[in-house]
This record gives sequence, structure tokens and C-alpha cells, in this order.
Amino acid sequence: MKRKIGLYVRTATDEDNLAENHRKKLLTFAEFLIGTDPNWGEVVGEYVDNGVSGVKRERPALNQMFENIRQGKVDTILIQDEARLSRNFEHFMSLIQELQSHQVKIHFLNRLTP
Repeated sequence: MKRKIGLYVRTATDEDNLAENHRKKLLTFAEFLIGTDPNWGEVVGEYVDNGVSGVKRERPALNQMFENIRQGKVDTILIQDEARLSRNFEHFMSLIQELQSHQVKIHFLNRLTP
């Protein structure tokens, strides 16, 4: 069964180039994985919180991604690194626990490449 992949990007500063660069890296990596194995999955959503602090719990794109996860629309997420998800340890762990409860796979790009 193909994975339903969501790309999550968060930048603390409102620099379009930075968010776009992160998005392109994630998309390129997803395309590489899919090109290697077309059954690996397909990108079904891109979620971008541009200019939003990582300590904020409420973020529009993050909230939308988790809503889509709860609805079964996304089962795999790609993120640049852990700090993009959250800069607060308790919040980070609560997000990871929710992802696990929905059996969502999470891949941090910085953990997959040198």
C-alpha cells in the first residue's frame, strides 16, 4: 500500500526563500524515494508555517496536518529536522505520541542524509 506523505516546513523568520528551500529539499527527497520505488508513496500534502516560532503550540499548517492525520489522509511525514516540529520538549513529545497513536511514520531529513 502506498504511503500518503505530508511534507512539513516551519521557519521562525518570514523569509520566503528559506521556507521554499526547505520545501524543495523535502520534495526532492520524497521524489527520490518514490523514484526508487513507485509503490513507496505519493506526496498528498505540503504544510508550511512560515515565520512561526517553534515554541508556539498553535500553528495553522501544523494543525491542518494533524487534522489530516486524524482523518487518515496522511500516514507518513517528512520534516527537515526535529526543531522544525517543535522547540519545546514536552510539546515535541506530545506530537510524537500522537503520531505514534495514529501509526504515522516520521522521517527527519537530517537523520537520513550526511
